[in-house]
Amino acid sequence: MNLKEVYEKKMEVCLDEWGTEIDLLKAKTDKVKAAACVKYYKQVEEINIKTQAVGVKLAEL
Repeated sequence: MNLKEVYEKKMEVCLDEWGTEIDLLKAKTDKVKAAACVKYYKQVEEINIKTQAVGVKLAEL
């Protein structure tokens, strides 16, 4: 496995982990009050931005 493949695999694992984290955060937002929802949605947005950046890097490779 070359360096590029290792990097791609690492990024795919990150994407999977972030996807799971997003799902958990969304589930939490359904259970909490509106003020806390804002906090969780900000975290979801931050993770989505990271996910998009990794997706772009993977596409470039």
